Amino acid sequence: MAADFDAGLSAFLDGDYRRAREIWLVLAEAGDAQSQFGVGMMFEGGYGVPPDPEKASVWYRRAADQGMSEAQLSLGALYEHGRGVARDPGRAADLYLGAAEQGNAQAQYNLAALYLGGEGIAPNRELGIAWLRRSAAQRYGRAERRLKMMNVAVEASDPALPRDPPQAAPSSGVEVPSGVETPAGAEHLQILIEDNQFEVPLAALGESEPESAEPDVAAPSGAEFTILLATFDREDAALAAWDKIKSRYPELLRKLRPKVTALKLDGGETVMWRLEAAAVARESEAVALCEALRRGGEYCFPLRAGEAPEN
Repeated sequence: MAADFDAGLSAFLDGDYRRAREIWLVLAEAGDAQSQFGVGMMFEGGYGVPPDPEKASVWYRRAADQGMSEAQLSLGALYEHGRGVARDPGRAADLYLGAAEQGNAQAQYNLAALYLGGEGIAPNRELGIAWLRRSAAQRYGRAERRLKMMNVAVEASDPALPRDPPQAAPSSGVEVPSGVETPAGAEHLQILIEDNQFEVPLAALGESEPESAEPDVAAPSGAEFTILLATFDREDAALAAWDKIKSRYPELLRKLRPKVTALKLDGGETVMWRLEAAAVARESEAVALCEALRRGGEYCFPLRAGEAPEN
């Protein structure tokens, strides 16, 4: 099977997608995980076929069930972004964990981003940094840059990582991780800004642009959608992060303004401040903006104004 898979890979690299699919499909149906992943990749990327993330998810799942880390990573990304499957960050985290434990550097990075963003799983800065360090130890550039942006040393002794699946985020959207102390004045969760710069005019992302407004922290009137960027333990840290990310992406964010929301535990004590970019008139624009930011390595999630992130 290995030789046959290599023949399909050779055809794929030569651009003969029809031949590659013919070879891999036979092997995939016979249970070969590499070929199942290859077929999924072709459907996701639209190589020789119309892009179909739903079909891609089927083939990725078959390979992932056999423990193939690349398939776990790719299927996790579909769940994280809701492409071809119902959006489920918790399921994405489980899949990333499976690949991360096998040493997949990108899965380690993606899992760290979920822990640091606290979206869909319980936020945990300690685990986020630990997974970033494991990814950076393999010279994964995005992990190295994120640690640098956070002013965290790349090499350090981290506590043993748990083998249990990541915990789902509570309905309140926040959780104070037990045993984790945050230094005074430091952000519990940080926005992670890459060096990349995307100059994508908002006009290119939809038929009309949001109305211009000066930055403030109030919910904009008439706004339908916002973009979740990060969560912090201090309001001033959230506002400072807005200034920083807006300077990185001036064209993408030039007509948006910050919205900072206090997240409280059941007892009413404020423990987190959620930073969103507002206001976006239509869901299609919010999704397009997030896609542009994600291509730069940023955490981003579109929300209907007033709703909490999905668990």
